Amino acid sequence: MISIIEVLYLLVIIVIYLIAVVLFSKVLSAYGGPKNRKKEDVASKEKVESVEEEGRETDGPKGESMVP
Repeated sequence: MISIIEVLYLLVIIVIYLIAVVLFSKVLSAYGGPKNRKKEDVASKEKVESVEEEGRETDGPKGESMVP
């Protein structure tokens, strides 16, 4: 027969598991998980990278590159 202590033990394990799942989902959403990424953000990052690459070619005196 199942004792009350065993039932309480199982309830504590279930509650801890649920708390862990909720905290894990909050951490993922805070760091922008794959579900929260927008197409606009990806496009803007690609645009910034392309502008940086173009800027490297003509920085410095006489159009020389600043990158050695």
